[in-house]
Order: sequence, then structure tokens, then C-alpha cells
Amino acid sequence: MINKITRSIIITCILICFFQGVIAVNSTPENFTYLTVVPLSGTIEIGDPLDIEGYIDDTIIGPYPGTLILIIRAPMSSQIDSYTSHTPNPDGSFSYSVITDVTGTWTVSARYGDESSAVSEVKVIPRETTKKTINTLNSYSAPTSTGDQVTMTGFLRDGLGVGISNKPVIFMVALPPYGCSICDMEDLLIWETYGTANTDSSGRYSLSFTPYDRGQYRVKTIFGGDETYQGASSSTRSIRAV
Repeated sequence: MINKITRSIIITCILICFFQGVIAVNSTPENFTYLTVVPLSGTIEIGDPLDIEGYIDDTIIGPYPGTLILIIRAPMSSQIDSYTSHTPNPDGSFSYSVITDVTGTWTVSARYGDESSAVSEVKVIPRETTKKTINTLNSYSAPTSTGDQVTMTGFLRDGLGVGISNKPVIFMVALPPYGCSICDMEDLLIWETYGTANTDSSGRYSLSFTPYDRGQYRVKTIFGGDETYQGASSSTRSIRAV
């Protein structure tokens, strides 16, 4: 009789342990996070990169990672896209970096399939010292005919030689008065604003103008600067219209 009771107890204990193990294996803690996104710094200066790192749990990433959606919210005046597609590494890790262009509160989060990460905030503050800027206007050596369009190109770069995108560059044009032999001196030139061009993703800018009078035109460009970059003027270039 004792043997039967003992055997029943043992079998019952085994079954309880088995089902507890099954439940433990197949259950997930309520606060478990499948998708994590973390900015590497909570406060950065404008013009510095906002660096992001994250991880997707291997239970949802599978053998072939899909597309991760990074959600970057910036103040209204920013040129940064709010949604960016990104491919994570095979182990589920990922990283991303974007240059901040306005001050204020930025937020970062991500979405992978049906999973969404928590939202993290980053404070972008004004710079203590603005970055050095190099403004280079390309020369135009060949003479041109009056009435022909001339296109001038240049680059706006930071102190490390990296192109600065989406910045306005002002084109200035001057032509000495006819018959003035000493007006070729730059200090005596009368400069007029011809137009404004924005730099592209590589920092390149261009603008076209048409010389209608014969003579030696002078062209230069000016970047006025902002809260990230110092202002910079290009060298003066000459264009002879014949």
C-alpha cells in the first residue's frame, strides 16, 4: 500500500515539474523587450552626429533579417526625414547616425514587423564654438561670348573637408564701369547679388548667369554662417565676356 502511494506521489511530482518546465519555456516576462534602440548620448551640440545603436531579439529576427524602420523625430525646421529604412546585421544588432541640424528635443525609436521600441529623447543644444567652413568657387578660365550662359560651381566643406549639405550660398557678380581704367581693382568694384543656391548632399553648389556686356566680370560666393558653421567667402574668380 505504501509503495503504491509513494509511486503515485513520485509520478505526480514528475508531471508537475514537467508542466512547470513547459510553461517556463513557452512564457515570456511581461516586461521583455524584443526591440531596443538607444541613443549613445542624451545631449549633443547642433551639427554633431546623433548616434543610435540597437538590437532585435533573435526570436523575432529569424535567419534572414527584414527591414527595420528607424523613426527620428526632429523639430519642425529640420531637414531630416522622420522615417528611415535600415537593414540590421544578421545577429540583430544595428547602428545609425544622422547629423543634427536644429536645436531642440529629438526622439528616436524603431519598428520591426509588429514590434515597436520605446521612445528615447535627445537634447540638441547650441554649439559653444561654431565649426570652421571652407568655401571654394571653381575658376572659369575660358572667355565667353556676351549673351551666353555661364555656370559657376563650387563646394562648401567643413574643416575636415566633408561637404556641408542644404546650406544657402549667395552669388555676387561685379563688372567694372566702361572706360574706368582703375576700376579693375577689387576694392572699387560694385558688387550685386545675383542669386542664391543651396548645397547638395556633397556640399556642391552651382548657379548660372548671362553676361550681356563685354568686359571682365568678377564672381564670388558667400556663405553667411549659422549656429553650426562659421560664415565663409570664396576667392574672387574672373570671367571675360567678348
